[in-house]
Amino acid sequence: MGRMRRPAPRQGKAARPPLNPGHEGISLLKVRVTQRRLVQQPRAQGKEVAHGAVPHSHDVDLVIQPQGPDLQLAQLCAHRPLYLAVALVGWRPATVAFWTVGGAHVFDPAALPAILYPLRRRVAWSLRKPRGMPSIRYLHKDGRPLYLVGVNYWARHAGPLMWRHWQPERVRAELQEMRGLGMNVCRSFLFTPDFAPAPGYVDPTMLDRLDEFLALCHEAGIYTIPTFFVGHMSGENWDVPWRNGRDWYRDPWMLQQEVAYVQAVVQRVWRAPAIAGWLLSNEIPLYAGDTDAATGLLWAERMVGAIRAIDPHHPISLGDGAWPLLGNNNGFPLEPLAKVVDFYGPHIYASATDSLRHSYLPTWSIVAATSYGLPAVLEEFGCSAAHASPEHQADYYRTTYHSTFAAGAAGALGWCFSDLDLPAQRPYAHHAFELLFGVTDAQGRPKPAAHEIARLARLLERIDLAAYRLPEPAAFLIEPSSMRHRYPFYNWLAPGAISQMLHEAFTLSRQAKLDVSVWHEPVIDCDRPDTIEGTAGVALPAGACLLIAPHMAHLTAPTWEALAHFARRGGTVYLSYSHGWSIHNFEALTGCRHQLRYGLAEIPGSPLEITFQRPLGLLPAGTRLRYQVPQAEQRAGYCPVEPVQASVVAIDGDGHPAILEHALGSGRVVFSAFPLEYYIAHAYEGHRHDATWQLYRALRDLAGLAPLVDGDNPFVEVRTFAGPGDLLVWTINHSWEPQPVALSPSLPIQQVRDLETGEHAGLAFELPKKQVRVLRLQLAGGAGR
Repeated sequence: MGRMRRPAPRQGKAARPPLNPGHEGISLLKVRVTQRRLVQQPRAQGKEVAHGAVPHSHDVDLVIQPQGPDLQLAQLCAHRPLYLAVALVGWRPATVAFWTVGGAHVFDPAALPAILYPLRRRVAWSLRKPRGMPSIRYLHKDGRPLYLVGVNYWARHAGPLMWRHWQPERVRAELQEMRGLGMNVCRSFLFTPDFAPAPGYVDPTMLDRLDEFLALCHEAGIYTIPTFFVGHMSGENWDVPWRNGRDWYRDPWMLQQEVAYVQAVVQRVWRAPAIAGWLLSNEIPLYAGDTDAATGLLWAERMVGAIRAIDPHHPISLGDGAWPLLGNNNGFPLEPLAKVVDFYGPHIYASATDSLRHSYLPTWSIVAATSYGLPAVLEEFGCSAAHASPEHQADYYRTTYHSTFAAGAAGALGWCFSDLDLPAQRPYAHHAFELLFGVTDAQGRPKPAAHEIARLARLLERIDLAAYRLPEPAAFLIEPSSMRHRYPFYNWLAPGAISQMLHEAFTLSRQAKLDVSVWHEPVIDCDRPDTIEGTAGVALPAGACLLIAPHMAHLTAPTWEALAHFARRGGTVYLSYSHGWSIHNFEALTGCRHQLRYGLAEIPGSPLEITFQRPLGLLPAGTRLRYQVPQAEQRAGYCPVEPVQASVVAIDGDGHPAILEHALGSGRVVFSAFPLEYYIAHAYEGHRHDATWQLYRALRDLAGLAPLVDGDNPFVEVRTFAGPGDLLVWTINHSWEPQPVALSPSLPIQQVRDLETGEHAGLAFELPKKQVRVLRLQLAGGAGR
């Protein structure tokens, strides 16, 4: 969906007197409002369920102060924002912010553009998915897709002090270096202590230098995404000297200063042709701290509204790192933010004890983020030369750039452009490894990782992005609502543990060539007395054929009921046991009767071997799965069962049922009595000799989800883009060893060529470690999609 045109943005005007309790403001009209709660309700089949309303309405005077940035919030006698749904002729119902002044509700003008006009409209810049291509969303410039390939940028000579020690000729040369390496974008940072050295003041010298920087970007052919609040950088926080401990998210006076600063910058430069979008912060939770979800959402709405009051055209995101994806609920929940921002921007830096799962983490972050319905740009990823050799840094960049592109990302930005030779300057003086994150060295020489960026850029030049699509997933990993919502007296899996299991299941799915998305279980609102007697049934994702709940201890009762209904209507459900789980319809769902003992974990001996007694899909009888089982962890416990209506598919070494299939209605439930995903995730290099991916491939085949192009090697990712008469096939070796792969297209193929060389190629070949090969498969007879 592109952005529609909006009226021309307002121009700068002389400052108006601030509103305070002694001023009435401008009373425009009396409106009927219905107060709404802050709790975000879940999505249903890709659509939002309406917010729950407090059952009363009332008339109020709507008072607007014309100059939003001058609103003296510190003088308001009460400043708790209310959410109000406004229904007026010619207006779309929208969630807007009001401030209470005496008995009147004062509207925050910064939110006005977001209310009067829908958020995504057809103008020069937009973030949207191409028509008919549900799995890929790109930034669009003048109606054409543009995949963002670039880096995060500090000038080589000064790091965060580049604006203070401004050297435009050096910056010009570095931007030209970027362009020479195929990059089309850099993320830039406005070091806040330099740009806003005093309250209510934005340094004009810094704005002049920003103007010049944007002109240099345009000259070099590099777009940029400026970042406003840069209070954290590379291992140190850099506070503005006038904050004096005020709450960044709640203090009215601070909010006024933040809005004024953002709008001063936007007003000055938003028309610059080099700007591709805006980011509010650099990892704001590290600087301003975590907060509660309601406060974080209000802060984001206010800041985004301040930008859109001037610039309704460019896409905006938070720059917060999207860390709730990994279970860090820091006050910036992704689901409600989908109504505020235009894209998500995961920041991924992680270590692991399993190289395959580690390689897939950036890809998983993109798939998890886009499941909320917005595009995702991998805003930050990378590694320091203190932690990886130049060759292995290039390996990581290669798999990450290609795998995230093939997962439907809108772009990827490495951290960062250059090494720095600033050992005496903070934060590098105490975080020395931060000096070595560049894809170029401190003398300006490209490292091997830089050539991987150039390689992807050359590949993308050969593709009309608007002509190709990824298939729409029909398999979904189930994310419990407890990952993002704290229920009363909850004592099951922590959000980070849930995220780990989802990441593991995603890795197994990629090994099995099973395309998955994420379904976010609806939250049960425990703060609404009007829903105590029950809520509407759970709506599972439309078009789903397979639902996977890997080692999930806590799903809500409506979800368990919905899974049984899903299977009865022909769907395939896979569950693996989790000790102490919360389930009420176990026998009806799995066709088994459990023999658990209260309070005790039934931990199997190690090593554990599971042997298939009969085929499951195309997985033959005799297949063996082997696991190392942690012996002192309750989560390692299995579920002793006896089949009632289910049939035993596989047993353990003692003859206990291990995997069972329950024919339920016209569908099925496959139940693993052992927490297989947990065993793999807690083993060193658990995937090196693991065969659990074969179980996931059997689930894929049972659900009828064979890919357009299959591959026989679990360490080689195979992703297929369908075009008009051809297929583009990305093959990515995530292993640290060479891997052979044989591809099996489901459609007749006329010829195969290597996309990079143009040479004829076969469907069976060997990929060196961490390498990528892209093939163009011409369909026989030029058949279309």
